[in-house]
Amino acid sequence: MIKKYQSTFLVYSAVLLTSFVLFSAFIVSANQTANKEQVYEMTDHTISAKAEQKAEQEGYVKSEGEQESKPVIAVAH
Repeated sequence: MIKKYQSTFLVYSAVLLTSFVLFSAFIVSANQTANKEQVYEMTDHTISAKAEQKAEQEGYVKSEGEQESKPVIAVAH
């Protein structure tokens, strides 16, 4: 009877051991990254002079702001 279930037991043991190793690796990795500061790369988002000139010629640039209407204030009762 032991030989009958030996292969099943070995498969379950291998799956359990593999799961334990992967779970431990995840926990260690998460612990290491939790203690580090993330650095984000900032990109310079400037508009080129050529693009500004084209927008001015086509009338896309507004001199006083983006909105043409007056600001609206919402009041909650």
